[in-house]
Amino acid sequence: MKEDAREMPENLTGKQAQALATLLAGSTVEQAAASARVNPVTVYRWLQQEDFRQQYQQARRQVVEQAASNIQQAATAAVSVMVSIMGDTDAAPSVRLRAAQGIYEQATKWVEVEDVQERLEALEAAMRGRKK
Repeated sequence: MKEDAREMPENLTGKQAQALATLLAGSTVEQAAASARVNPVTVYRWLQQEDFRQQYQQARRQVVEQAASNIQQAATAAVSVMVSIMGDTDAAPSVRLRAAQGIYEQATKWVEVEDVQERLEALEAAMRGRKK
């Protein structure tokens, strides 16, 4: 996602959009204020305003979701590499073993996460049933 003041929602002023874009790029409030040519206190005040804060949080969520998507894509490639190494009879046995261990460990963690997810969903369903 390209953070650019021109892509910010229309209900922000140009200076707010610039500050928001700078914050999303990982800069400090002080740097965002300098970028928007306002006092840092102004940026802190904007962050207390519901509309600005919601847009900042939504944009941050989008950045995190994009990063998570990139990680998922890289994980698929990483597993392919590990499977390839594990099956490579020319590779050193210790390297093949480490690849196999990595695959096994991740598979085990995935099962544990799924189990916890199922238990959490059951608990949430039970709590919803009690509220009715």
